[in-house]
Amino acid sequence: MPFNGPICVGLVLATRTPSILFGQWVNQSHGALVNYYNRNASSQSSDAVLLASYGAAVSSAMSIAWGLSYLVKKNFAPERAASLLRFVALPTSIVASSINCLIMRRPEMDAGIAVCDSEGTEIGKSKNAAKAAIQSTVFSRMLLQLPVFVFPPLMTSLPPVARYLRKNPRMSTPIMTGLMCVSFGLGLPASIAAFPVKGTIPESELEPELRGRGSLTYNKGL
Repeated sequence: MPFNGPICVGLVLATRTPSILFGQWVNQSHGALVNYYNRNASSQSSDAVLLASYGAAVSSAMSIAWGLSYLVKKNFAPERAASLLRFVALPTSIVASSINCLIMRRPEMDAGIAVCDSEGTEIGKSKNAAKAAIQSTVFSRMLLQLPVFVFPPLMTSLPPVARYLRKNPRMSTPIMTGLMCVSFGLGLPASIAAFPVKGTIPESELEPELRGRGSLTYNKGL
């Protein structure tokens, strides 16, 4: 939260297209590093995969952000557009972070990740476990985006809060920061708890050569 929180505040407060695009670039750069250092390290990623993940995430985020920003500014009055632009970060971040995670961790699906028995002994590598781990990670990231990019702009859009901020524009950043800390601080552990780091794959979903030991566990990564 100390690192990504300020970035998210900037994304929500941004109303000018250049600042929106810059914020998305910073956010996806941070996301690429998070995906790399919190992957399942039993499968290695090449430099080509890292660059592809980073390029796809940044280009998709900036394309979606630019398109939504253009449509909002074209179809709504300036005051209404400024309010709606605060929600642009939600669909943009969901799509880009999902692409980022899927490409960054693609080597895990190709090579498989380590699976262990109930005593923690590694049995082998499973591609099916890798798919389950990456899907869970993507869903966890999508779940986290909801409180982070919905609650703060929604609260500041309420008529009493919006009137107060129009009279006291300098309070926009501290109020948004406070709301972001609450939503991020509660949403992050909740999204991780919904998809635990230590996953379990039933025997029926394992490759034939890994069956015979019951359900196995794997490290999902963050």
